[in-house]
Amino acid sequence: DTCMTSIFSCSWMCRLCGREACAECFEQVKELTEDKPQAEITALQARERKKKKHADTNPFFLSCTRRNEHHAKDFSPMSRLCTSELAQAIKDMEALLGQPDVDAMPVIGAIDPALQNAPGDPANSEMPAPSTLHPALPQAASATIQGAEAAAGNGAATDTNTQPQPASEPTPTESSEPPVHPTTIIADSELTEDVFRPLWSNGDPIVVTGILPKFKLQWTPEYFIQKYNPQSCLILECQTDLNQRVTVGEFFSWFGKYEGRVECWKLKDWPPSTDFKTAFPELFEDFSRAVPVPSYARRDGALNIASHFPSNAVAPDLGPKMYNAMASFESAGSKGSTRLHMDMADVLNIMTYAASTPDGKPGSAVWDLFRACDADKLRTFLRGKFKGSYQHDPIHSQQFYLDSTLRKELFDMYGI
Repeated sequence: DTCMTSIFSCSWMCRLCGREACAECFEQVKELTEDKPQAEITALQARERKKKKHADTNPFFLSCTRRNEHHAKDFSPMSRLCTSELAQAIKDMEALLGQPDVDAMPVIGAIDPALQNAPGDPANSEMPAPSTLHPALPQAASATIQGAEAAAGNGAATDTNTQPQPASEPTPTESSEPPVHPTTIIADSELTEDVFRPLWSNGDPIVVTGILPKFKLQWTPEYFIQKYNPQSCLILECQTDLNQRVTVGEFFSWFGKYEGRVECWKLKDWPPSTDFKTAFPELFEDFSRAVPVPSYARRDGALNIASHFPSNAVAPDLGPKMYNAMASFESAGSKGSTRLHMDMADVLNIMTYAASTPDGKPGSAVWDLFRACDADKLRTFLRGKFKGSYQHDPIHSQQFYLDSTLRKELFDMYGI
């Protein structure tokens, strides 16, 4: 009920209000509320500070019945399966695996030959050549933007017409930033399914240009003020994690107004829980019309595995979601507008709006993307820098942002 995780078989339920928690959320409740009679006063004070900080970030997490808050002792483990039913299911599956598969397809290799050839193989030699972009944005804000304001980058960017390159050795930049891997950039008009598949199979980021003309609606602050002005929403200050409730009109009226502003507010995942298609049907249709390679990227795309979930099963929430944030910075101490995280599926993001910078230059968004094969080294780095300040996994905890200083340190230590 808090993190919207799809629960298969086991959960924890509050006996007082019926609220359901996954195992990870219950561990947080336990950590924040469990009595420790032998604990020292400093430990208790630290727990209260942590509880207050958690309440600022998620004010409803510990709320139970009126004027009461959740305690770990009020939760009971719940399961939708009984032991005998589960044991029988396992036994039946093992028996099924032991039988010959009469429906098996003959082994003929990949149905699409492009998927079994590397980008440099002859099978791909006729593919249009996208450009590669080598960004150098030393003063840019780091932001994850969909219909949002972002700070501009001051560095240079160059286009070179080359074949797509595998992301191997980083490419040096002219700034003090660590070198970057080549980024494939291609126009939407050239990104056919045959071109997309071998690029996608590399697992590298792809920048697609020429998307905005496909939108019929203007995803601007003025549009949202006119359409959703009185709606209440919760915004979060990126540096302090403080939150406040304002109207949608108030939030979007601040875009492009920099004078006297020091905070970086964001309206994250709006709407927070309601299905985007239900809450904003006209925006959902507009977004779906504009996405590149729609057979893969649309929620109902024939080649998107998510479109084939059974109607009586709980499918993962793959969006779309809208992300709106104000200008951030990336110098030492910054927390950006999006913390380091790892998505559960491949992600498509479209920047539909960026306000001009204070000096009148076009706004932009900066993404710091790391290769999947570097994840373990990245975890090692984070464990060394932030030991004891996160739960479970340092990436999945979504607590850290690698500012320019930390990125330089990461490169110097691990070559990432």
